[in-house]
Amino acid sequence: ADDHVRLHPDEPLMDAAEIRARVLAGLSFEHALGDTCWQLRLPTRQRERELVRAHAGGGALDQAAFSVALVREGVTGWSGVRLGDLLGAAEVDAATPLAFDAETCELLLAERTDWLDALAVAMLGRMQSRRDALEAAEKNFASVSSGN
Repeated sequence: ADDHVRLHPDEPLMDAAEIRARVLAGLSFEHALGDTCWQLRLPTRQRERELVRAHAGGGALDQAAFSVALVREGVTGWSGVRLGDLLGAAEVDAATPLAFDAETCELLLAERTDWLDALAVAMLGRMQSRRDALEAAEKNFASVSSGN
């Protein structure tokens, strides 16, 4: 079976790995916070639903818990983060770059809630923009498909 598809008549055939990479690239973005730069990835629409369900108690979304989960899952890397950002500026080696890994990121964001909040705002804003764009594209597609 051929697992190649053409997304547009003028585009070359794409295999499943290329399509996946394209989707993930569309969900990814960078966000600057002071001297740091964060690589972030939005959840897919399905994952967003799962996160909402996991943080909705009694029909109301726990926005704080949702935001923490969103950012913890969404951070895929950083640059410019220093050891002093986690341990404090008084540390002898405070200027040492801090390597990214998921456990360190979770600890850093637990300590730097100002960064957590700023990243959540950035991600939520991008999610809303993405939803708006997808809805507009779906309406345009439906209009073109129906011949209107």
